Amino acid sequence: MTIPAGPAPDQPSSLLNDAELEALRPGSTRPWNPGAASTYLSAVGPGGWHAVPRARTGEERAAPGAPREAGALCGELALVPVPLHAYDRPSLALSYRLCRACAWQVAIETGSTGRELALITPSPVEAGAIARSGADPMLAVRVCEAILLAAHRGENGPEEDLDSPVTVALLALATRHRPVLFFSDACAEGDCELRQDLADEAPDGACSYPCAAAGCGACTPRAGQWAGSWEGSTLAGLRIPAPCSVLTVLAGRYLPGAAGPT
Repeated sequence: MTIPAGPAPDQPSSLLNDAELEALRPGSTRPWNPGAASTYLSAVGPGGWHAVPRARTGEERAAPGAPREAGALCGELALVPVPLHAYDRPSLALSYRLCRACAWQVAIETGSTGRELALITPSPVEAGAIARSGADPMLAVRVCEAILLAAHRGENGPEEDLDSPVTVALLALATRHRPVLFFSDACAEGDCELRQDLADEAPDGACSYPCAAAGCGACTPRAGQWAGSWEGSTLAGLRIPAPCSVLTVLAGRYLPGAAGPT
């Protein structure tokens, strides 16, 4: 099993406001405008939660209370549930089974790429467990930063600028293949005695995940709908180590010399 991406880690206090912080982010060439996310609606489709431009839903033509299909930012056809809900990226509802292409497109359009980077950053405890497995917990985040910076500078031409679908596809690819933690069934269900003992000993009661191992969140095969309540769980003995070849290739292009574990 995996830990889905959680909320952003606590940020230190700053004299800069959100808009000023975002202006300092790599690749941030647009004003901080989180309110623009209200022009997108949450929708469900292949790959999980998507962002659909409100203008594509035909609200004025749809029957009251009827869900509607519309094209998401990533190009997939998604179902917009009723009642309508604005696409709220930080919400917990969108943190699991999320279309990464839609998430990055909204981040670019709303000038919130820094927030998206924070949302895919592992917590200190998760990062420590990933590092113990021999993987760089920040590799995917640094690859995404480098992709944004290259797009901002125009290093790879107009086909990979911030308005290019290629840039969004690369960001989504790196995010999907980032290292995540996998647990035994006992650990995931809270029956791991070692985890409980260490949690009791920790000053803040937090477990350091000593039984977890890092792997690629995208390459590792998972159970499908046939597994019922166990859908999404990893297949026994088939964890793909991190970093996988996809993330390594991306790191080799955007972070020369930093593709391996640190």
